[in-house]
Amino acid sequence: MQSQFPRTGRRRPSPAPGEHPGARAHAHPRGPDPAIAPRAIGKYLVSPLIQVLENGWFASSVSIRSGSGSTTTDRILRLTRLFQSRTEAASFAHAEGLQWISAAGRPSAAWALPVT
Repeated sequence: MQSQFPRTGRRRPSPAPGEHPGARAHAHPRGPDPAIAPRAIGKYLVSPLIQVLENGWFASSVSIRSGSGSTTTDRILRLTRLFQSRTEAASFAHAEGLQWISAAGRPSAAWALPVT
């Protein structure tokens, strides 16, 4: 089903099979922005989540997903820093996700203590 853009009369393309109907409305105006795209790192999928605030600044969170099917785990880290651009916010979210993954692979200090 195709709908029309308001006032212009041009037709809006139908979503691709499996694509969310509103997905294109949130796309980068010059095409997909690689800084915001999810990245597969080993068994994890790291996806930045960017939100525009009322004051024009950008807040970021990061989704770290692992597993599949009924064993899927998705961790959402809400980050407190604000940014002036979407790309800066996404880059920071990716970096924080990578830091979380590297820390998750290391044993904690409690496991390194000798048992007496």
